[in-house]
Amino acid sequence: MDADRLSNAAKGVLVVEDDDALARLLEAALLTRGYGVLRLSDGEGAVEAAEQGSFSLILLDLGIPKLNGFQVCQRIRRNSNVPIIILSGKSTVADKSAALEMGADDYVTKPFSLDELLARIKALLRRSEGRTASQVQGFLRCGNLVLDLETRKVVRDGQAIGVTPIEFDLLRILASNPDRVVTYGDLLLKVWGQEYASERGYLRVHMSHMRQKIEQDPTNPQYIHTVTRVGYRLSWSP
Repeated sequence: MDADRLSNAAKGVLVVEDDDALARLLEAALLTRGYGVLRLSDGEGAVEAAEQGSFSLILLDLGIPKLNGFQVCQRIRRNSNVPIIILSGKSTVADKSAALEMGADDYVTKPFSLDELLARIKALLRRSEGRTASQVQGFLRCGNLVLDLETRKVVRDGQAIGVTPIEFDLLRILASNPDRVVTYGDLLLKVWGQEYASERGYLRVHMSHMRQKIEQDPTNPQYIHTVTRVGYRLSWSP
C-alpha cells in the first residue's frame, strides 16, 4: 500500500467500491466536505489499508472482488472499532442481519440519497468521537455479566464474549440503568444519533444477536428483556 496515499487519507474515510463511477462520486462529495479519502476497489487492498492506515470511517461495498464485503468487515473487526457503513444493492433482512453480525455499524441500500448517506456518516463519526472522549476506567456488572469500560470487553462467568462496538454500546447503556426500561428512542439516539430515530429494525437485529451471545437460552432470556412497544431492560440479578 502506498504510504503517501495512506498519509493523505489519515483520519479520513476509506471508500471500498468497485463501481468506479459511484466511487468517484463518493470521493468528490467527501472531499468537498473536508474529509480525507482513500479509494480502493477490492477486498484484499481494503484489509491491508485498514491494518496500515488510520481511518475515521469505512464505506464498504459488499460485492467487491478478492474478498467480499462480509469477509472484509469480519477481518477489520478483529483489530479495529472503526465505524463501517455497508453499501449494497441487496435489501433482504438476511443480508442486513449478516452485515450487522459481522460488525458493521450501518447498512445503506443502493440506490441511496447522497445527502442521507452523508448525514449517516456525520452521525456515526459524532458517535465514535463521543465514545472515545467519554471512555472511563471501571466496570459494570449485572449478575455474572461484566463490562470492562476501559477495554470494551464483555465477560460472562469468567469467559470473554465477542461483541461488536455497537453491541457493547447498547449493553453499556442498559447496564448503566439496571432493571430500568430504556426506551427504543433513547437507545437509538444515544448509540446511533437523531438520524436513526426510526430505525427500530436495527435494535431488533442487534438485540437478537446479543441474546445469542450472552444468554444461556436465547428463547428464554434472563438478561435482556423486551418491554413491548417501549424498549429493553437488563436484569441486575438474572
